[in-house]
Amino acid sequence: MNLEGEILSNKSSSNKIQFNTIMNSDGELTLRHGRNVYVVGNYIKLNNKLEIKNHHQGIRIHGPGHKVYCNQLITLKSEQ
Repeated sequence: MNLEGEILSNKSSSNKIQFNTIMNSDGELTLRHGRNVYVVGNYIKLNNKLEIKNHHQGIRIHGPGHKVYCNQLITLKSEQ
């Protein structure tokens, strides 16, 4: 079980986060405290087995001017 909430946390401006592959993740890619960050062409396969209240997955965005496009987010359904 991966309980880390932020897999990748960006805290500065004008960066590019591109062409990453994140597999079976319980966390999120987070844009914090920065501006004008490009998030392009990432593949994120989310692990949807956690049942923690207020736990987020995928891409979380704070701040102005970010460009987020051409990303693939896939959710795995829990097998019960």
